[in-house]
Amino acid sequence: MTSLLAIPRAAADPGQGAHVTDVQHVNDRWDKVSVYSPAMNLVIVNDVFKAPRSGAPTFYLLPGIDGGDNLDPGASFAPGAKAWFGMTDIQGFFANKNVNVVSPLGGQFSWWTNWVADGSKQYQTY
Repeated sequence: MTSLLAIPRAAADPGQGAHVTDVQHVNDRWDKVSVYSPAMNLVIVNDVFKAPRSGAPTFYLLPGIDGGDNLDPGASFAPGAKAWFGMTDIQGFFANKNVNVVSPLGGQFSWWTNWVADGSKQYQTY
């Protein structure tokens, strides 16, 4: 998934596995990047905070048990409402650090692993 930051959207071929389906620019360094996962047949939204300079490493920041989404009973779905980017000053913390931060949203109660028993969750493969 590190190449996600370097591959233009036009280069993503929907017939060839995982690919970017949408990019929403939040600000000059933060995008919400939607990626189709063939392992789960699901589009996963990722908060992506881009490093200020090229050649930076990528840090994968996983959300907690609720997957970073608003799952309160009766609440409308709000991707990322309870994620790192919505609940902390992560942008301020990484502002002067040359590192890309990728935080996938969703995966509630999955523990970000591949489930062997039923195969429904394939987050390591994603």
